[in-house]
Amino acid sequence: MKRLLVFGLIFLAGCLTQQPESQTESLSVPGPQGEVVLTVSGTIGKVNAGDSFQFDMETLKSLLYTTIAIPDPHLEVTIEYGGVLLKDILDYLGAENVTEVKVVATDGYSAVIKAEDLDLGILIAYTADGEEIGAKSGGPLKIVFSEDAQEVYAPEAWVWWVTDLEVS
Repeated sequence: MKRLLVFGLIFLAGCLTQQPESQTESLSVPGPQGEVVLTVSGTIGKVNAGDSFQFDMETLKSLLYTTIAIPDPHLEVTIEYGGVLLKDILDYLGAENVTEVKVVATDGYSAVIKAEDLDLGILIAYTADGEEIGAKSGGPLKIVFSEDAQEVYAPEAWVWWVTDLEVS
């Protein structure tokens, strides 16, 4: 009887500490209600559209809003950009072991951001001087680099018309 009781306790303890079959399983959440403005795919832990996460503007705006006032190398004027830090998007999606993020525009133009640079201040911007970024200015989403990040990334890395992030 004691053996049966000990076996039962060991079995129960094993059940309580069992890990999920896959540590990389993604958590599925409801999809966007509005127009999709950004699709994130790759090594992410939260999905809402197949194996990717689609943001509508409302969902993107629900994340922590950050501003960066910076001389824009293309417009040659200082602008206060607002949006969500790339690292905050990745944190929200549960991205782990990230090595790089490929930022892709509507026309296929892209730039690659290394994971070790995410703390430098890299923003997915949707406002410029408090106004939504229009299509003529590279919106609704564009990638913006803080002064620290500009020491690593050339003006060519400022992707306009951002539609996709590919996380690896």
